[in-house]
Amino acid sequence: MMKKRREIFSNRWQSLMQFPSAHLALVFLMAVAMREIYLSMFSVLFTKLVAGWLVALLIAVLGSVYVLHQKPCKNRICYAFWGSQLLAILCWIWYFFLVEESFVYSENLFQYGILLLLVLVIFAVIAFLMWKNEKKIWYSWTSIFQSLAFWLLAGIVVWGGLSAAILSIEKLFELDFSSDLYWYFAAFSFILLGGSFIFNHYLFAIKQMPIEQDEDIDIEDSRIRKIFGVYIFLPLAFVYLAIFLAYGIKILVSGVWPKGIIVMLGIGFFVRGVLTIYATFPQKWQKFELLRKILFCGFLFVSIMMAIALGQRILQYGISINRYFIMMAIFLIVVFSVFSLIFPKNIFRILISFLFGLSLLSLYGPLSATNVSFRSQQSQLDAILMKNDINFPLQSWSLQKIKWEEVDRINNLLRDFDHTYSKTQWSQFFGTECQKETMSESRFCAWIDLVDATREETYFSVSSDYDAGFIADISGYSKLYSLSDSRSTNGSDSSYEFTFGNKKYELDFSPYWDELYQLHDKRIVNKPVLEIEQPTHKFIIDSVSWEKEYSGKNVINYFNGYLLVK
Repeated sequence: MMKKRREIFSNRWQSLMQFPSAHLALVFLMAVAMREIYLSMFSVLFTKLVAGWLVALLIAVLGSVYVLHQKPCKNRICYAFWGSQLLAILCWIWYFFLVEESFVYSENLFQYGILLLLVLVIFAVIAFLMWKNEKKIWYSWTSIFQSLAFWLLAGIVVWGGLSAAILSIEKLFELDFSSDLYWYFAAFSFILLGGSFIFNHYLFAIKQMPIEQDEDIDIEDSRIRKIFGVYIFLPLAFVYLAIFLAYGIKILVSGVWPKGIIVMLGIGFFVRGVLTIYATFPQKWQKFELLRKILFCGFLFVSIMMAIALGQRILQYGISINRYFIMMAIFLIVVFSVFSLIFPKNIFRILISFLFGLSLLSLYGPLSATNVSFRSQQSQLDAILMKNDINFPLQSWSLQKIKWEEVDRINNLLRDFDHTYSKTQWSQFFGTECQKETMSESRFCAWIDLVDATREETYFSVSSDYDAGFIADISGYSKLYSLSDSRSTNGSDSSYEFTFGNKKYELDFSPYWDELYQLHDKRIVNKPVLEIEQPTHKFIIDSVSWEKEYSGKNVINYFNGYLLVK
């Protein structure tokens, strides 16, 4: 064990030579972090710098990993290595000077999605180079995960040690250092030092593996991996599968469609299942092969329920960006499960191939999440406008004759366009006079005439005006209680329930809406607004305000009054 540790830490120079641009990117990332700590802010510039250097880092790592898994002394390998290091620097320059910061969801997907793709490319390149040997793919991927764990451990240890030293100096010598000093140590420990440990550990691990494709490799089944994989992940995976099977039986018996929450739970089950398969890969017992096949069948079963639940939402509201990614996740689960059942010895190659392909398809091109969801949401908007005989582009008078509940739906759709898509996409919805700088201004222009001229009043109120204080006939009653809407317990729009003396009293405004509308804007002098008599009690309402929603439903905002009990 000690020999292994010495070998890991003794190859610092080799690590620098193998990952030169990656180490340079770590230096600049640390500098960027320290700059922001010094300025006590995280600016737009910070985001661009970090994203740019992460792109450079991943490209540099990609080239180094490719060379590391090849035989030396080949010119093309040298060209690939130095070409990738140069490309990393050029990509950072491009990212920093040409990519603009955006608060639009779709544009951020386009700009930052490259980070996810580069991570997947690294794993895909390893799988491609070791195409004929699944065990080597597993070993190399596991080495990456172990290196990341080593990075986290090293960062915590170094940062904790340095912080403890500074704290000791402060307490013993009665000094007062800036709290930023601890953050500087964190940047150094986790970015530069910890990051370099990743490359050190991975370099050491790969050098233990033969490069030739036909050479096999022995995988040691570690105790920790066995505990997590066999005794924790595997039982939990089948517990979740049993829950989903029970839920499926419930659906068949009751005939009720699956709930939307099944989608996220199903994705979580798939992730846990894949982790289980990965962790139990070194186990060669026949029963593990059977258990993996059962899990793949379970993935297919759960994906059916996920597809039904998602389909309902899509039929109602169309395809949004989030629903698009969920749809791609379901497709990945299906194709991965089917192909893994057919080709059980190629599961890692199948997983990374489809994961990379679907990620690339989802982020870029005509079938990307942005383009597909935009067309779908536009069709939702088109359907509402066609129903009301309204055409694009929208003018200031376009929505004058449309119902308010549909105006509300249009407004919500356009508001989603504002946060999700760029101006070049949504500006086509508006005529020249309403093509304003922001979506909110354009929306306001498109329905301003409706707001100013034809909008019905939606807020109402009526109250009593007592010249000489509260006036009401209390004869025949022995108790009086003060009431307000804050005593509502059932959350209804116009019905309230009160408890006094272990007895419940229900107040319902629904039968009195016509009367309240007649009293609106009238002065009520020296008498209550409403007197609602019941056999054992009477409600006296002094004031009430309510709102008429776009759907026509009345909702109480506030009321004040009294309860008289016999």
